[in-house]
Amino acid sequence: MTSIRKDNYMITIRSRLVAVLLGCLLLAAACASDDGSTETDAAPTEDSATEDTAVEDTAVASDNTGIEDAAYPVTVTSCGEQVVVEARPERVVPYTDAQTELFVALGLADVVVGEIWDFEALVRPENEEEVRAVEALATDSWPSREQVAALEPDFIFANAYFFDEVAPVEDFESTGAVAYLPADGCPEPPADVFAGQIADIENLGLIFGVQDRADELVEELRGGLDELTDALADVEPTPVLWVDYIFDDDRGVQLISSEFYAETVGLGGGELLLAGRDDTPSQEQVVAAEPDVLFITDIFGRSGYETTPEERSEQVFGLLTNAPATAAEAWAPMPITPRTAIGYVDQVRAVAEVLHPDAL
Repeated sequence: MTSIRKDNYMITIRSRLVAVLLGCLLLAAACASDDGSTETDAAPTEDSATEDTAVEDTAVASDNTGIEDAAYPVTVTSCGEQVVVEARPERVVPYTDAQTELFVALGLADVVVGEIWDFEALVRPENEEEVRAVEALATDSWPSREQVAALEPDFIFANAYFFDEVAPVEDFESTGAVAYLPADGCPEPPADVFAGQIADIENLGLIFGVQDRADELVEELRGGLDELTDALADVEPTPVLWVDYIFDDDRGVQLISSEFYAETVGLGGGELLLAGRDDTPSQEQVVAAEPDVLFITDIFGRSGYETTPEERSEQVFGLLTNAPATAAEAWAPMPITPRTAIGYVDQVRAVAEVLHPDAL
């Protein structure tokens, strides 16, 4: 494996990520619609939906004349619950920039009136300008219920813990807003998160009358993940330690999100150490880990991210005295993304670009 050294990581790793992401251009397509009002009862395929997130009624017609003629109401399923949309939403509030990118990629940037959390997620270059133009309500803490309500949303695309922390679903529904929980934000996410995310895109295509565009995005994302899976089929998994937060107190190195990254690291040809734990690993467990590569979440200037990724890598290498990663100074800043389908595929590719560049 090629080592990633501190003195050239900005050139080596970031140039790879930019080159890869620039190659992932989305296809444009015409919007789908119907001039009738008859619902169809097409069931989701095994590949496109999970039990928790699936299209229940297509409620859209077949003649591609324009979104204005899409048939409503539209009924879909989110986290096992039916969601009924009476009319095409016009004021959408997604949870983070990763979810905002879904709307941009579907040609729906004009309906996004704000987002809940500025997560600094991995976003494709062709979508970045429109995504970053959306104003976020919060960066380090939850916004208030009043801040969200002031945006007058009629469609909120947010995870379960947003509704747990800010206001329950019923509260926003009482104002006329539709609440939709994406697959990775269900109280109990589906076993196959990617399939659930694909179903989310298909559901958004139905809800907003852009089925053709949704279908093309789904095809591109499935193809991208299949391509990566085939390319990495024979690689030996690389042991990886992924560090998020480092606090200057008795907690030491804290890997709050280690389990969160396990799936993308595994799909990218790695094995995430200290994953699958109920608690944050102790500093002793971190010291005992022996990764070949260290990933550092590439966020700076927030609570828990007061140091740069390079400074955090130096601190961790000071603890991992026996690790192969320390001897080789093999580390990389890694973009973060909630497990939303677009970022999901691109982050798997980003991981693979670091761990197994020769296989791609």
